[in-house]
Amino acid sequence: MRKYWLIAFLVVCLPVALVLAQGRSAAESVVREGNSLYERGDYQGAVAKYQQALASGFESGALYFNLGNAYYRLGDIGRAILNYERARRLLPEDEEVRFNLELANLKTVDHIVVPPKFILFRFVESFKDWLAFGTLFRVVMGLYLIVVALVIGLVLDRPGRVHRPLRAGLWLFGFLLVLFAVTLAARLHEATRLAEAVVLEEKVAALSGPGEEAAEQFFLHAGAKVRIEEVSGSWCRIRLPDGKVGWLPAAAMERI
Repeated sequence: MRKYWLIAFLVVCLPVALVLAQGRSAAESVVREGNSLYERGDYQGAVAKYQQALASGFESGALYFNLGNAYYRLGDIGRAILNYERARRLLPEDEEVRFNLELANLKTVDHIVVPPKFILFRFVESFKDWLAFGTLFRVVMGLYLIVVALVIGLVLDRPGRVHRPLRAGLWLFGFLLVLFAVTLAARLHEATRLAEAVVLEEKVAALSGPGEEAAEQFFLHAGAKVRIEEVSGSWCRIRLPDGKVGWLPAAAMERI
């Protein structure tokens, strides 16, 4: 009976795996074409190829980084920052991504002064963004398996010969599991609830309400990073890192 289940599993899953692998291979080929165009200085052509790869469902930190570089070369600072930010979410440890993002931010018109945070909050934020999401997930799963193994070891160690080191290990890895699991939960919360966006229009007015008739509050320019707090039709209530609040047309920006 098990043999038939295995055959059925292979019949269903193998074609799906092959199709996915072929799709990924085709997308990687398009990305390589984009890289070749970028090296020859055809940045518009490179953008078209990178966008084609993204439209096929392929996504990677390197792809967003290359797309950001192409937009940067074209002088489109808003889209360069948007794609550097996307690359940073997938490759938070990558020094090149951080450097190019900082370089692009220097080109923006809006230099928003962020109030200094308490050192403990800065440490927590740095720790939270320390690992890429996929790596963080694997760390949590690895710690979970270690904790389960230690619990089983404690149950099976009836003579109590290694009870003390097993218990000490359980406390240590249990603490690490809780710490990284909470970090993972915070990252999930940010990804699903706290939408961030980058302004793409050269200049746009933030209004006091959702509608053209509302009063102008302040102006933002391409590359400004905002947090979306509310959506009303085609308008979004945004908040800046310095606390300013206003309404922008949704079409003036794109979510990270």
